[in-house]
Amino acid sequence: MKKKQQTTNLRRQDLQRFIAARKIKVARWAKEAGISEGTIRNFLTKRSETLTQATVDALAAAMGIATSVIFPSVEKAEKGRSPNLTFMAKSQADFGAKDLPVAATVKISGGMRIDRARVSKLTERPVYLRKIMTAYALSIHDETMSPAFEGGWLVYVDPTETAKVGDNVVAEMTDGRAVIRRLVKKSKTGVTLRQFNPKKDTQVKADKLASLHCIAGVRYRR
Repeated sequence: MKKKQQTTNLRRQDLQRFIAARKIKVARWAKEAGISEGTIRNFLTKRSETLTQATVDALAAAMGIATSVIFPSVEKAEKGRSPNLTFMAKSQADFGAKDLPVAATVKISGGMRIDRARVSKLTERPVYLRKIMTAYALSIHDETMSPAFEGGWLVYVDPTETAKVGDNVVAEMTDGRAVIRRLVKKSKTGVTLRQFNPKKDTQVKADKLASLHCIAGVRYRR
């Protein structure tokens, strides 16, 4: 019983830190995970001592990340996997040189336009992109992908990685419009992209899709 209580306390502390670090809106996260807001808040305030594995898995799935990212004290990280959809710097050593371009963007109806002729600024390059010279970063300007991504965050993009179902991506259309979405279906005829807020799936035909770049990580604070 003592070990179980210790695990519960560690899990509660991890959850509190995770929410604070990402400035997460709990109600929106709970809705995307398909659980009640009270389930999270009652656990945080010690009204409940239970957070089932099913709930833990649902919270992680809503973010598109491993449970170990949210609960590092009690969940084991998968060996051999680089951070695919999330990145939180623990120290300056987690960053490389300040040479990663943040692509300039223009907000337009239904998304944004990436201005490849301009770089708005340079930011530190995370360790897992040190050898990817074509990598770039983008600033989040809206909340269409909340709770996974919030306005003001910075996403790191790896254009060399082949996007797989379940990955978060930057999808650029042939008309110049670009969006950040979750890839939920992929075939020779096109792709299905999901936004979270409000939840909506959009089909894009192959001849309308110019590029599909994987989001390799996210920096919660600039």
